[in-house]
Formats: sequence, C-alpha cells, structure tokens
Amino acid sequence: MVPVTAMTSENHSESNAQLLVWGVNHHSAPIAIREQFALLETQITPLLQQLQKQLNQVFLQLSDRSIDIPIAPECVVVSTCNRMEIYVASSPHSQLESLIHLALSAVLTPQQNATLSTDYLFIKKNLDAARHLFTVISGLDSMVLGETQITGQIKAALRQAVSAQTTGPHLNHLFQTGFHVAKQVRQHTGIGQQIISFASAAVQLCCRIYGDLQNQRVLLIGAGEMIELCATHFSAKNPAQLLITNRTRARAEELAQKHHAQVLDFSNLNNSLAQCDIVISCTAAPSTIIEARQIANAHKTRRNKPMVLIDLAVPRDIASDIEKLPNTYLYTVDDLGEITAQGLTARSKEALLGQKNIDRHLVDFAKWQDTRTLIPHIQALQNRVETIRKEELERAQQQLNNHENSAQVLLRFSQRLSARLSDSTLAAIHHADHTDKKFLHRWLPRLFLYSRRKNRSKK
Repeated sequence: MVPVTAMTSENHSESNAQLLVWGVNHHSAPIAIREQFALLETQITPLLQQLQKQLNQVFLQLSDRSIDIPIAPECVVVSTCNRMEIYVASSPHSQLESLIHLALSAVLTPQQNATLSTDYLFIKKNLDAARHLFTVISGLDSMVLGETQITGQIKAALRQAVSAQTTGPHLNHLFQTGFHVAKQVRQHTGIGQQIISFASAAVQLCCRIYGDLQNQRVLLIGAGEMIELCATHFSAKNPAQLLITNRTRARAEELAQKHHAQVLDFSNLNNSLAQCDIVISCTAAPSTIIEARQIANAHKTRRNKPMVLIDLAVPRDIASDIEKLPNTYLYTVDDLGEITAQGLTARSKEALLGQKNIDRHLVDFAKWQDTRTLIPHIQALQNRVETIRKEELERAQQQLNNHENSAQVLLRFSQRLSARLSDSTLAAIHHADHTDKKFLHRWLPRLFLYSRRKNRSKK
C-alpha cells in the first residue's frame, strides 16, 4: 500500500475517478474576495446542473482510447460565510479546473463576474481533496477551530446536490465517510471543548468596549442560526434592551419570544439605528443593507456615543466605509479572528489527534477507491461468463431438441463450458513474461480458490 501522504493523482489508475475540490476559503482569501464568490441558495442548484451538463458533454466527446469507461460526473457545492468550495468526481480530465470556472461564471450575476478573480483560488486533487473535506467537516479547518456548525452546513449542501441529482457513488461515499470521521474526531478528541464561537466572541468584544452591557441597547438583524446564537449570548449579559428584526417578521417573533427580546419592524430599521449601541447583522442579503449615510444620520442624535457594528454575513451586510465615521467601530468575521484564537493552543493539540484519525480513515477511503477501479472489469467478466453460458446452453438445447443422447449432451455441455471459461486464462499464462508469471504464481490460487500446498500433499 502506498503511504497516504504519498498518494497523489499520479499514483491512481486512469480508470479511477478523479476527485477535485476547487474554491476559496478564509485561508486563501480575505472577506472582500470571499463575498464575490458567495452564492445565494437559488444559485447553487443551477450551478450544479450546469457543471454536470458541461462535464457530460466533454466526456461524451472523448474517444474510447482517451477513456475506457467514462465515470458519470458528480458535484457538490458548499457555500458558507468562510468558504465556497466545489467538489467534483469524474473521469480524469486535464481541463477540469477550467470547466468548473466556466460553469461557475455561467450562473454568477454580471456584477459577480465583473469582479471574479482566480488569484485566490485553491485546488486540491484526489486524496488531498478527500483529506481537505474530512478536515472541514470535522471543524479542523474552521476559523473557529472545532466548531460544529460546518457539519450541518455540509449535510445541507449534500442534500441539495442529491435533490439536484448531481451526486453518485463516489461523492456520496466520500461525504458519508466525512460525516463518520467528524463523529469519530469529536468522540475521541477534546477538540470541541472550550470553543469560542463568533457569537461569544462578539459579546466579548462588546464587553471590552462598553464594560458590562446593562446600559446598552442591542439590535440583532437576521433570524438564522448565527443570530440565534448571538441572541443566546447577548441575552445572558442582560442588556438594557435586546431587539431582533428580520424581513420575515414571524421568524423574528419566534426568536424574540425565546430570548425575551423585542421585535423591531424591518421597515423601521433606519429610524431605530440611532437608539442602538450595538448592531449585529447576519442575513442572506445579496448586498449591503446598512450604508454609511444611515449610520451618519443616526450619529446626529447619539451625541457622540460610540456605536459598535459587527457584520457576520458574507457577502457583507454593512458597508465597509462605515468604519471611517467617528465613534463607529465596525468588525467583520475576519476581524474576530484574534478573539476566537484564545484557547487555540490547547485545542491545537487535540486537532493533531483529529488529523491522525483523519489519516486512518483516508487509508480506508483509498482502499475503497482502488476497489472501485475493479468494478468495470468485474462487470465485464460477469457479462462474458454469462454470454458463454447462454451460448452453450442454447447449443445443448438444440442437440436435445434433435433427440441426441441426453447424457452425451450434458457431457459435451460441461466440457465446452469448462474449456471456454479456462481458454483465455490458459492463453494468458502461456504468453506471460517472467514478471507476469511471478504475479500469476501468486494470484491464480487466490482467484480460482485452490491451494498449491494442498494439491502437493494429496499427491
């Protein structure tokens, strides 16, 4: 077995599926770049279908000499605040990265395409791609090391791909193995202990600026999982007032009731900003919802009181030029990195244990991949044997219909069947060179379930 660390695309058979992950994340690109690649949920299914269509067209055009048995292209798109990653399994192709880029360009808005840059892209292939996915699902690649939200986000991404009918045996097995790995990492390491989330980091940041929060009015914009976490952490600090607003009022009311907060009508956001000391925003809006002029107007009635705005959305909800305003403190998810790094040393030791766990499962995945390369050959062998069986059975049936002796017919049937099934094997043995004969010497007993040692003992 080739060591996992040494296994790359060059080590794999051409008949095996090529795995590839293509995208940007918080390691490769700042938030200003990541938000250009951020996809709306409505964009993901068209992207999956467009990419699969393009790959199918390319592989249908390849000659039989280029690829023996084409592997139906499979793809999954993961889009979160810290990453946009496209996972592909297909027959090997030298232009696969370019095809992904073309498919992505086809579904992006004109504004997104105008600023789309490949300078910050990363690409990983085969077992490197598998290792990357296992690391991501386990929370070991997150900005907040060990966080668990990413597992649910990737499960949702896989469900969307399944619904779009763009997955198959390779990616389904890859992702299901990843979920199992993540469970094992959390069970057998302490990676999940003392995690500082973005929500708790936001609270700590506000406490550094204001001290306690009992005199501050806090506004939460959005109603997703991140805002719900923020509501939990901020309500525990007993602020003077906790407000929640969302375009869908029913969801805001549900969160407000759970956390003893008040609901602010989204249409009244502009008029209410002046009354808020802390604004936390995390929506799925495609562009900014709070501009500098709105905060400038709010400051006219705030009498120079400081205002903290924390933008947890990608693409960003709050215009970046707001930070130029006096008495205004704007932070993004990237700016919270220093706070979330607290306790990182202890968790890093657990992360190393997690990586060892990942490497063990990567060996198993590599074995599974190698087994997949034999499936076409096994199917071809089964088809060949079945063809021979049907031909000889038809021959025997004709002889019986001609009233030939049944015992003689059965004898000839068995002899011909045995000869035809063994002819190709015997011919291969006869024409094998020295290296092949050493291989056959080892594998023929296993393939045909006999033992040379037992045969010798009988003699």
